[in-house]
Amino acid sequence: DWREQLHPLVTRLNECVMEVVEKAKRAMTFVLLQEAACSIPQGFLLQQRRDVVFSQALAALACGFVMRLYAGMQDQGFLRQLHLVGLVAQFESLLSTYSEEIGMLEDMEVGISDLQRVVFQITEAKTDDLSDLQPLVCGRR
Repeated sequence: DWREQLHPLVTRLNECVMEVVEKAKRAMTFVLLQEAACSIPQGFLLQQRRDVVFSQALAALACGFVMRLYAGMQDQGFLRQLHLVGLVAQFESLLSTYSEEIGMLEDMEVGISDLQRVVFQITEAKTDDLSDLQPLVCGRR
């Protein structure tokens, strides 16, 4: 008997809760859309920052590779290792984790991790023409 009296009240409570949940979903969607609209310019700035950091990391890696290659041209063991294993790069920084330098360290970490897909390919030049001696850059970060 008491269950029959509670059943309409429980049903009504369930409907009210579902209505509140639906309103909360709509409100959260609205808030998330507002937040996304505000963060779009920041996303473009982060992408630009990541591109700049990658170009600097790539320049450092390319310079280091060329310097090591010129230094080891007569070392057959180094050339064999370069052929079999590839290039092993090590980066170091003298930055601390104080103040804004932590952001620089984070940039450095992202830039170095983006270098994982970088490939150097050494080919013999066909002529002494300067255009034939230029490096070929291809691929994506």
